[in-house]
Amino acid sequence: MSKQTTRPTPFGPSDRSEEPLFCVQSGIPIEHALEHASYVLGTARVLTLAAQDLCAEHQSYLNWASLQLAETGLALVEASIEGLQADSSAQ
Repeated sequence: MSKQTTRPTPFGPSDRSEEPLFCVQSGIPIEHALEHASYVLGTARVLTLAAQDLCAEHQSYLNWASLQLAETGLALVEASIEGLQADSSAQ
């Protein structure tokens, strides 16, 4: 049985276009992708909680960073799911 890996998953549209700026690459072991997703989503949670105690200007910076981390985590999870689905349909 081959090792299950991610599929390419673009994410992070820029403000000026709907074209994604980033992409989860194919071939990343799913275990690694999900572990990294856990780290970035955990960091997004910490930043979101920390932003509650700041002035509005600083809140906006942390909220933007949290959004970027959440989008990265979501893309890693989606790339992993697509990899699992591709493996199951190939069998």
